[in-house]
Amino acid sequence: MNEELEFRAWHNEFKTMIDWETIKQHHDLCGLIESRHTVEQYTGMKTQNGEGCKVFKGDILFDAHSETHHEVVFKEGCFYAKGSCHASLEDMLADSDVDVVGNIHENADIVCEG
Repeated sequence: MNEELEFRAWHNEFKTMIDWETIKQHHDLCGLIESRHTVEQYTGMKTQNGEGCKVFKGDILFDAHSETHHEVVFKEGCFYAKGSCHASLEDMLADSDVDVVGNIHENADIVCEG
């Protein structure tokens, strides 16, 4: 895991995601937190498949081995995949058969509660 600090923000009213570059250029992060946005932090980890997709809190991961979906959450000081049998999010992402398939805002219907 690296130490890169990055965020994204979901605008709850307009149903759009604001990426980190846009936040840095046009928004005040504290203002986003206090407004109609859900701010999500980059975990510092990426998927191990060919794309190496960044993983954020609120992402939905698909584990091809178990054919299950898991929401990335932050609880008790660490990130983990809700309902996963892996000891940590880092362990789960070490597998090349895990990929980001959406987020809880746009794809909540595919998350199985775990």
